[in-house]
Amino acid sequence: MKHISSHTATLFVVFFSFCSPAVLAQNVTPLSLSDAIQLAVKNNRQLGASRQGTAAASSAIGQAQAAFFPRLDIVEGFNYSDKPTLVFSNLLDQANFKQQNFALNSLNNPTPLTNLTSQIRLEQPLYAGGQLSARLGQARAAAEASGELTKRTEQQIVAGAVEAYYLALLAEGNLTVVEKALQSARAQLERSRDLYERGLAVRADYLRTQVLMGSLERERIEAENGIIISRSRLRHVLGIDAGRLELTDRVSEDNGALEELSALQTRAKEQRPDLKAAAKDMEKSQEGIRAARAGYFPSLGFVTQYESNTRNFTSSGENFAVFVTAKWNLFNGLATQEKVAEEHALYQRARLLHEDLVQAAALEVERAYLGLVTARKQVAVARENVTQAEEALRMMADRYAAGLASNADVLDDETALKKAQQDLLLAQVNSQIFRAHLKLAVGERP
Repeated sequence: MKHISSHTATLFVVFFSFCSPAVLAQNVTPLSLSDAIQLAVKNNRQLGASRQGTAAASSAIGQAQAAFFPRLDIVEGFNYSDKPTLVFSNLLDQANFKQQNFALNSLNNPTPLTNLTSQIRLEQPLYAGGQLSARLGQARAAAEASGELTKRTEQQIVAGAVEAYYLALLAEGNLTVVEKALQSARAQLERSRDLYERGLAVRADYLRTQVLMGSLERERIEAENGIIISRSRLRHVLGIDAGRLELTDRVSEDNGALEELSALQTRAKEQRPDLKAAAKDMEKSQEGIRAARAGYFPSLGFVTQYESNTRNFTSSGENFAVFVTAKWNLFNGLATQEKVAEEHALYQRARLLHEDLVQAAALEVERAYLGLVTARKQVAVARENVTQAEEALRMMADRYAAGLASNADVLDDETALKKAQQDLLLAQVNSQIFRAHLKLAVGERP
């Protein structure tokens, strides 16, 4: 029995050992940069909220257009009263007024009367001083501005996805560099121990190498934490909650064509969605001025209604009426004047914000442009530094093995190589991120 249980346990362990990698592999999602961009455009919550705002703004256009069309209402009413004037009018409306209702006692002290009223009412504005068309213009400008801001939000989310993806690659690359340095330090530790045991090196060399390894172990832990944080940031930008991601793209420096700064700034001014949205805000404010000025003009409306009045549904009185109403305000405490002044101030505010945004856009293009140029130069310098640091370490290791150099010199060169490799990786990632920022600043989707 013990033999069977032991055999079963062994089979279980073997089966689990073979199956676990497959199960774990199923939970890993390969993710390229293009896949990350698609996920961000589809799932990012901020972008989704912006799209809903645009949909709401588009619905406001329909609401403004509805003001031009007739309004048809059905109105039902009930009253039960002994108020003389109301009883008198209800009897007339019910077509149920009789000779005895002229009696003074009936007129002054009527019996409480029930009246059920049904109305079909049609209203049509004829003229509103231009207010209706101005409100429609405001709604259209607001919807177009919201649409442009949604386009800008999409560009920002895509740029954020590119940045988060490359920062995650940077974190992984940094861990690789640290692990290579740790592996090299272990080899140096073995060399120093061997030399120490043979009496060719002092114990301080061995101890100093251990100190370096301890420092690298700390960096490795920090690098692992950096990977976790960077991937969490990436999942947040992509709008996904869980799952392990395997980044399939590798880090390489940007080497695309680079236009002149002035040309990029000109194109940004022409095509950035947020600048177009700011211009639409100015247009909306102009329509607001026109809507406020409508208060100085008369309004004209048409109303017609059909009405039925009954006491108990056995008989009813029916009537219709047609009205044309005109209204022209002569004085309202200067409220119209203040409203016009308010709209003028809002227009000036929108104009100033537009001008400031134009200047800020040019600054963003310049900052991203210079950042990209600098990152490219740093890549070239860092690559040369890596080559030199690798050769310096190789030569110093040989000299140390021959007893011509100290252990401190070798460890310094190992640290210098690690720093050069990290600088190269950072410069490559920065070149890609600044390229995305430059496209975003110009008003293009990265």
